[in-house]
Amino acid sequence: MLKRYFYILTAVLFLFVSCHRTSYRYTPISSKHGISFHGNDKWLFVSKSAPGGFAMEASSFAFSELQKKIGDRLTHVADTRGLMHIHNLSLQPDRKTLEDLKTGTGFDFIIHFRFSQRSADVSDIYIGKPYRNLENEVLTVLEIYDLNNFEIIQVQELVGRLSLKEDDREFVVNESSEKIAKRSVKKILKKILP
Repeated sequence: MLKRYFYILTAVLFLFVSCHRTSYRYTPISSKHGISFHGNDKWLFVSKSAPGGFAMEASSFAFSELQKKIGDRLTHVADTRGLMHIHNLSLQPDRKTLEDLKTGTGFDFIIHFRFSQRSADVSDIYIGKPYRNLENEVLTVLEIYDLNNFEIIQVQELVGRLSLKEDDREFVVNESSEKIAKRSVKKILKKILP
């Protein structure tokens, strides 16, 4: 009897829940190789998300996972004195900027995560037929700077996108922008960590 109810419930869920999956795509500029975190070098972790810090959980997860690999040689920018302005560091900094960072920070490498919420129309659960196309899209960028050689040694850009079309079914469980950002971090770390 219990099995029968289980099968009926499974069939009902299959009929009413859309199987929307988030797609993840690396941009062409993403590096093909991993990176070594061995040695005695000092690493600085910097993360910024726009708008309004929506990717705080993803950022915390990234720092925690990298700290397991690098140990106490990794410092979060929030734990430093006088370096908070680095939060506004732009992507793809030029050589002069990297030279200034080396002089101003004393670190050997910077791990820079940037999260951009390109669109966020869909909540975790969407009920009702969309009256227009809806989308959650997050761009997650990782850049690692070698401040001893003044160069960018790692770039990963990953776009996570979930779309709902006007003709989709009426009940959808999907990933929020925060969840897309965290899953993007997991994918990037899996790619770069040896």
